[in-house]
Amino acid sequence: MSIDLIAKHARVSKATVSRVLNNEAGVSEELRERVKKAVRQRDYRPRVVSNRLTNVALIVAMERPVMESFAAGIFSGVAAYAFEHGIETSVVFYPVSRPRNQPLVQAVRERRCNAAILLFPAQMTDQLQSLSESGIPTMLVAGRAEIDKIGYVDTDSHPGAQQVVEHLIGLGHRRIGMLCGPIDSGDFDHAERLNGYQSALRQAGLAGEERWLIPHQPTHETPRAGYLQMQELLKRDPAITAVFANNDEMAYGAILACTESGRRVPEDISVTGFDDYQNSQFYSPPLTTFRQPITQMGYEAAKFVDTVSRGVIDQLPRRVLQGELITRKSTAEIARK
Repeated sequence: MSIDLIAKHARVSKATVSRVLNNEAGVSEELRERVKKAVRQRDYRPRVVSNRLTNVALIVAMERPVMESFAAGIFSGVAAYAFEHGIETSVVFYPVSRPRNQPLVQAVRERRCNAAILLFPAQMTDQLQSLSESGIPTMLVAGRAEIDKIGYVDTDSHPGAQQVVEHLIGLGHRRIGMLCGPIDSGDFDHAERLNGYQSALRQAGLAGEERWLIPHQPTHETPRAGYLQMQELLKRDPAITAVFANNDEMAYGAILACTESGRRVPEDISVTGFDDYQNSQFYSPPLTTFRQPITQMGYEAAKFVDTVSRGVIDQLPRRVLQGELITRKSTAEIARK
């Protein structure tokens, strides 16, 4: 079976067949499906070109292109792999609230990308199935989906959050609040951090109170979300002695809110985060947090889509990495009065 026969069977040109087999732009979805059907019916197995250059679409779902610490860390990992192995990358910003006139698959192909990495994938669940069906190797970063042909690399958020809260309990804290991420968005990791927080309290025999859970308040800057949520927590329970923020940037905002309220960190209240951004060790005070291997996650996602694109491996993995608790000076034993 040759590409000429596939073209004849599908009633298209050889160039069209080549574009479809290489996941390139310039072919309508109708023609693309016709060629793929012909390939399936004729059991055609194209020869893999091992030295084909990979062009990865790094897709970021957000309201506007603000490069905060988490995204920057993932970008650094992807860039490190790209520099080492000579692959190309294209950043695709995908607004989450505007009308989606352009399907994500089309946006990837128009940039002549043959692989994709999705950052903040919980906001693109409606697009994952079409990416799976497209044949474009796709990895999710910091998120999970049980969809055929979609891989992911993530950190185990539940035990990470549990370790943070257990650290606070070990310091004698019993009134521990949480500044939540956007749980209603369907984000797996944010939900797991909440579950880890609740598990730690439950296993310590502590009855967590509903007023200690402060829901996400969307803002353009993540530190401001933490600032506003911390203000709300202090209103609900002025006697709170410790807080677990969903990420480090929210913890930065929380520390400012504590300081403005006249509370010292950590003498009067302990504050923790999650992620361990580069700036967290230099914050005042240096932040206790749970370290995600963020740069490694980006690096591995790039490695996997590249090696699948070049036929080195057959299937994208689903990998969950482990992090570690990093204790610094933003937490201390509860003040004895």
